[in-house]
Amino acid sequence: MTQLHDLLWSCDPSDEAAFRHAAIARAAYFRAQRRGFAAGHELDDWLAAERDALGVPIAATLPPRH
Repeated sequence: MTQLHDLLWSCDPSDEAAFRHAAIARAAYFRAQRRGFAAGHELDDWLAAERDALGVPIAATLPPRH
């Protein structure tokens, strides 16, 4: 597994801080993905993801399951 995959998906949910960080990282990653990973917006992606993750349940930051 890659480090990115580990960060985004292999977090121990009993470690609340690490789980919250991983949820924010997931949300920021998907924001970047939606805009084609254009450089220069990383901080904006992270801050928006923090705002979203802290204002909604953590599960809402996960991608939809197919």
